[in-house]
Amino acid sequence: MRFLSYFWLLPVILLGNILFIIPIYAQPGGYDGSSLREGTGVRAQGMGGAFVGLTGEVSVIYCNPAGLARIDASQFGVMWSVLTLDRNFNYSALAIPLSKYGTFAVSWVQYRVGNIEARDKTGALFDRFSNTENTLFLSYGVRVQDYLSVGLTSKIYIHNLYHNTAKGKGFDIGLQVKPSDIMNIGLSIQNIFNSVTWDTETEREEWFGQIVRLGLRLIPKKNINLYIDFEIYNPPGYDWKNPDNLYGQWHIGAERLLGNGLMIRGGLNDGRLTLGASYILKTKSTYEFQYAFSQDPFGFGSIHTFGFLFSYKNLKKNSQPSEK
Repeated sequence: MRFLSYFWLLPVILLGNILFIIPIYAQPGGYDGSSLREGTGVRAQGMGGAFVGLTGEVSVIYCNPAGLARIDASQFGVMWSVLTLDRNFNYSALAIPLSKYGTFAVSWVQYRVGNIEARDKTGALFDRFSNTENTLFLSYGVRVQDYLSVGLTSKIYIHNLYHNTAKGKGFDIGLQVKPSDIMNIGLSIQNIFNSVTWDTETEREEWFGQIVRLGLRLIPKKNINLYIDFEIYNPPGYDWKNPDNLYGQWHIGAERLLGNGLMIRGGLNDGRLTLGASYILKTKSTYEFQYAFSQDPFGFGSIHTFGFLFSYKNLKKNSQPSEK
């Protein structure tokens, strides 16, 4: 019967209802680097931001660099998001696999708010400025065993706000375990030793909050992927030992390849509905046109995200197999 072909959605819907009754804390904001919390990659954004177990795509640079280890083709990807209030969120990334020696990748992410009004004490407008955050990611992922991959990302962060600039750096680490052909488990720790220093007279230093993510990918049926992540965020300046300081979020999603190159996605990002789709065109190379719909975490309307992924398979036959 036709309705049975959509039976794979049942565990996603059931899990989403279960997660709604689990108490977790709301998402914090207002810290340096908060703009990166939503992650990059159109595919992941269409699946509720669940991507720690994702492999085979260059966008894993942000969430879990260990996922780079299973890329078998050179990839270039871009993403741009349409947001309200003169905000822009964009990224580009390049991954180059080195056969059995792993995969190297580089990515640039920019978050920008423009046309901000500067007013004096009387409310009179005297200037306009922008708030721009740029982050450069340098990543490497490698398989140390057939079932185990590890990855490392080094980040350079530059924040321009009015007439001041903050610069800093940090690291992310990740691992993925593949116990079977239908399961992938991922773990990542983000913002290790991540801080910025402002070019003010006091040289103010600000630290990023650390993020720990544990994720699971399941393949219950051919052409179907299910994802679930749990994220713990510890704001800067707080102790991990005190659970009252921690913020938790669930991310769940699913995707299905329908045929003729069309792929559909859906998910829940901390309770907010997300949807997505891709059209994949395969010739000697692979071209993927991506779209995702999500809801602004700060309540400022909907977000429409567009992306393009180009894959050029240039490795020899003994290359690591793709697991996208």
